[in-house]
Amino acid sequence: MEGRHHMSRPLNLLEERVVRSLFDDDSVKEWQVDGENIVKPDVESDFTIVCSLIELAQMLDDVLGPLELPHSAEFNDVWVVNHPMVKDSLGHLRNGSKEIQAFRHHSDKIVEYLFAAATRGLSLRDVTVQTPLQETSTQKLKDSVVVVPVLRSGLTMLTAAMKALPKSKIGMFGLARNENTFIAEEYYVKMPQRECIEGSVVVITDPMLATGGSAYHVIEHMMEYNPKEIILVCVVTAPEGIRKIKEKFPEVTIVTAAIDNGLNGDNFIIPGLGDYGDRYFGT
Repeated sequence: MEGRHHMSRPLNLLEERVVRSLFDDDSVKEWQVDGENIVKPDVESDFTIVCSLIELAQMLDDVLGPLELPHSAEFNDVWVVNHPMVKDSLGHLRNGSKEIQAFRHHSDKIVEYLFAAATRGLSLRDVTVQTPLQETSTQKLKDSVVVVPVLRSGLTMLTAAMKALPKSKIGMFGLARNENTFIAEEYYVKMPQRECIEGSVVVITDPMLATGGSAYHVIEHMMEYNPKEIILVCVVTAPEGIRKIKEKFPEVTIVTAAIDNGLNGDNFIIPGLGDYGDRYFGT
């Protein structure tokens, strides 16, 4: 393909599953994301454009439900969950006058949708079961999943995560932001055994991706376990945080309900919704 000069990467699990459902092609595992396009090798060992990421996002509505891609090449592989219930709950969460009970309700609700979107690319295996009437073929999850909340605020997403994935292993990663340096400082790490993480899909929960420092630290640590894939699930993100993650870890998928305008002088997301942990835990 003439003019192919962007940094390319393999399809992630979600993209591969969508592409496989849309295009009947045995070479899907060799397809790549190149800049803003999905490309596949041709007979001359060059690459041919199949479709743009934006076109793929539009096709997702029919295949996977309401997901969309931001219309920017720098935010490749960042999935915004575009569902009316997500938008409604996000509106409630942004309302600073909401009491703790309402905030928790809409937090748990929105995270369930985010996890449903984040896990759509999980692999399945064929099984046979006996219904009350007859034997039939069906599918069950094949991938093992490890959920890693970024303490403290990541714990707010754990209830919905365990509801969606009751068999998942749970790791804990404690980071606290130094209010003078704005740098995340590690204070607690407890993970499942290495063999439980290696080859598994790791889902990191951090409701507010602001500077990206905390998520960056956790992703860097989890990469040492050689997981199959890492997915970062956030309620609200800032462009600054997305850029920090994507510059070092372009293969990491980010699933979120919103990409906000940016950060203020105190590195809080604008318009954001305040301190997520304080509002959820009542501190």
